[in-house]
Amino acid sequence: MYIIRDPDRFEKVAAGIQSWLISAAILVGGAWTLYTFSSQLQVQNARAQLTKVQRELEAEPRLEISIDTQQLGLQEKNTRYIVGQLTVRNVGNAATALVFDGRPMKLFKVTTGNAGEAWILVRELELRSSERATLGGLMCHASSTSSWSFISNVEKPGLYVIKFSATRKPDEAARVVKSGSEKWAKMKIQWAASHYFEVK
Repeated sequence: MYIIRDPDRFEKVAAGIQSWLISAAILVGGAWTLYTFSSQLQVQNARAQLTKVQRELEAEPRLEISIDTQQLGLQEKNTRYIVGQLTVRNVGNAATALVFDGRPMKLFKVTTGNAGEAWILVRELELRSSERATLGGLMCHASSTSSWSFISNVEKPGLYVIKFSATRKPDEAARVVKSGSEKWAKMKIQWAASHYFEVK
């Protein structure tokens, strides 16, 4: 059996060991608290960034643009008639405005060969809102669909393509440029669609 010969000294040593253990426990507890707080802060920050990205995506207009054409049976000497319909559907959650730079519809004759595909401009077409007025732009509200008809004559049979284009709003174009490459900053950011068809 171990006998303590100097109780006062033993008490001081035990008190010192106890103080050291308490200090170590406080340090370990503080480090664990700091680690837990930091981890939770990172998780909250990541969630906030995800929420921000989701809101930005949800507020983005998304257009589905389609063009349909058909050749009319009516023909005159060296003239054929094409009637078409442009449909713009905004499936996004934000409205957008399309600005026309001149006439938004362009009709091209398509040729192909060893050098590849070439488009030769035949004419530019307007979209009419009435018998006396043409459209200078379009307002596309979220979850809406709008359609406009057009007609054109062509002289020769063959392969053609009709293209629609409209400039995007500056704030939308800036977001597109920001998410793309540096080359995009020098380009005109547009909504566009094209449709190939045959004239007989």
